[in-house]
Amino acid sequence: MATQPARPAGSADPAVEAELDRLAVMPIAQLRVRYREVFRTDPPKAFGPDLLRRSIAHRLQEKAYGGLSRATQRPARSDDEGVFCKTERQDRRAATDQARLGPRSRVEGPKSTA
Repeated sequence: MATQPARPAGSADPAVEAELDRLAVMPIAQLRVRYREVFRTDPPKAFGPDLLRRSIAHRLQEKAYGGLSRATQRPARSDDEGVFCKTERQDRRAATDQARLGPRSRVEGPKSTA
């Protein structure tokens, strides 16, 4: 996705703004059609009208005003290819599994020095 030069602050494209205004009142059937036009694929079935509007609006603004810079597009953690949520969740789960006590576990208190 190529980025476009930044526009001066406050200079909005009237055509984009008009399209965003139309999205706000579009029924869901028209939103699904517009999603197909913009993304060239069917919208996910789980997307309701609000998420359809947001997705379409984001793409329209990205095309008109430019997308994210290359530095921002990089994954948060490049060591695991950006799939850090699942990995961190697995790491936390493994750490808590080690700390869990089984049904036959014995907990010993501190050893006395007397």
